[in-house]
Amino acid sequence: MTGQNALLLALLPLLLLTSPARAAVDEKHPLVEDTAYTLRQFEWKLGIRESAFGITDRLHVSTYLAADALTLANLGLKYQVLATPRLAVAVSASGGLLLGDVFENPASRVFFLSGQVDASLPLVPRLTAHLSTGYRFWRLQRVALPDLLPGFGINSDLSWLVLRSQLEFDVTPHHILILSAGTQGSAWMTALRDGGGTLDADLSHAPSVTLGYQYSGRSFNFRLDVGYGPGVLGRWLTAGVDLYWRF
Repeated sequence: MTGQNALLLALLPLLLLTSPARAAVDEKHPLVEDTAYTLRQFEWKLGIRESAFGITDRLHVSTYLAADALTLANLGLKYQVLATPRLAVAVSASGGLLLGDVFENPASRVFFLSGQVDASLPLVPRLTAHLSTGYRFWRLQRVALPDLLPGFGINSDLSWLVLRSQLEFDVTPHHILILSAGTQGSAWMTALRDGGGTLDADLSHAPSVTLGYQYSGRSFNFRLDVGYGPGVLGRWLTAGVDLYWRF
């Protein structure tokens, strides 16, 4: 094999990921994260967080590959039940189960279920409101890392209500601003701050506010969120990053 052929083989995965020539964000390819929109049929999304595949134009299946790699097998479905120019509505559900021995206690058990309804309302050109409501339930039994955190353990049920609103402003098809407010995912930080023992919590009282920026290329997408909400040390500044390819 020549050096040139070897180079082409090495670049082939990147070429496959970046080859689709489409606009970044438009009516046919809207954002699908926490919106009422879904991937198009046979469209892929591969990311460091959620990955998904479009079964039809209104149904996609998803998973978190990092969790799968840690033997927390998980699967999600999202179906768009209403699609009009002024309003879109989608329902989604997901669940997961720990299949391996990630924690140092071989008797550890982790199980979760969630459901959500999303509504998206285009207000004016380039400005869309997204509203979400849902429920999260996690069961953690004998979860501990004694070598890293001696005396720390969780044996509890965690549940919280999702109530979230977002404003999406498409500055250009490649540059997007997203303002979010609601109970949107800091439950783990609140739980960890409370430490060991038994923790039964309704964390719907833990709201946060974030401002996000997303760059969307032809297939590559990068998002950064900064805000204020619950954390390990109490309410403080928060940050989140997402990277994914959509093709």
